[in-house]
Amino acid sequence: MDPHDLRAAILKIQDHLSDNDRKRLHFFLGPDVPRRIRDDPTLVGTINLMESLLDQDKINEQDVSLLINAFEKTQCIDAMKILKEHMKKIQKDGHTQSMQNLALLLLHDQEDTCIVTNLDSSKTTKSTDKSLRSMENLATVSVSKRLKNLPRKTMKFLLLLSVLLNIVLIIILGICIKNVLELRNGSKQKNFTSSPPQISFPRTPTNHCLEIHKPPHKMPDVVWMNARDGEVPPFSVAGGRSGNRSIYIARVEWRDCTIPAQLVAGDKLAEFEYWGPKNSPAYQILTNPNSKLKFEWMSLCGSRLPACALLAGKEGTLDLYIGRTCHRFDTTVVGKYSAPDGPFYYAYQEHGQEVQENVEILCLL
Repeated sequence: MDPHDLRAAILKIQDHLSDNDRKRLHFFLGPDVPRRIRDDPTLVGTINLMESLLDQDKINEQDVSLLINAFEKTQCIDAMKILKEHMKKIQKDGHTQSMQNLALLLLHDQEDTCIVTNLDSSKTTKSTDKSLRSMENLATVSVSKRLKNLPRKTMKFLLLLSVLLNIVLIIILGICIKNVLELRNGSKQKNFTSSPPQISFPRTPTNHCLEIHKPPHKMPDVVWMNARDGEVPPFSVAGGRSGNRSIYIARVEWRDCTIPAQLVAGDKLAEFEYWGPKNSPAYQILTNPNSKLKFEWMSLCGSRLPACALLAGKEGTLDLYIGRTCHRFDTTVVGKYSAPDGPFYYAYQEHGQEVQENVEILCLL
């Protein structure tokens, strides 16, 4: 394994860490690094932190479990995924090398067998004293090679045993990773189902979903107000939160399409996903004057949309609906859901994301 691969993975992680992520990471790893490094949660400080862990051999090319655990505890999910992919690559390369070594040993053993066969053939065809003496010499060489093959066969057995143990360990690791993901998804679902303080939409049980692929398009009139440059009209409907800031439900006219979007309070641009993250200074905000309409967030039932899902846009021939999901423990984002089978797309801080599970759809009752 090239030692530069781990450093490349560490550099890649830096693009996925916010300032708050770095502070949490430095606090969590404080006991493992000098105080001057712990108190410097900048990009340079984080790189120095990684260098300190490498120097102490707390992480290396074969084991980055300390960092994976740290990113999991500090909710840096993207960084954790990068390191897990790095570990999978190491295990795959090690398994391939073991199989190559086993193949070479089998090839050498086959060559030795061919030599012994040739010696036996010579013994039956030569009858002179000179031939007999030659055969005695060759037989001596053959016996010596057989004696040398004893430790080689032992090595082959040990190598085969090592390969089998690696396979068993990979299976166990896969089961452990699956359990961790299930626990994390359960935690996300718990955070996701608790609506942000400013969102007053109740969550309806999943048995309200119907098996339909084209929900009714004719809905009671909703009011979309034109706005731009961060303006938030009165009676705007909030669908999520980013820390202590509300996220409002919006949509954008873009290349003959109408795309559901979100506006984070205090930002000047509405964010949306269209073949990657996009933003626009002009947008429309969903409003509910005098609270005349009743909105609810409903979970998807597999690939089934709720019958009362609010149609909010169009992308080519696809109907687009408003969805939301939990991006981080303190962030619930709004995006678009493509009918009939998804997936859910959203843009947040110039990054586009695709989600298949843990999605709620805005419905109009």
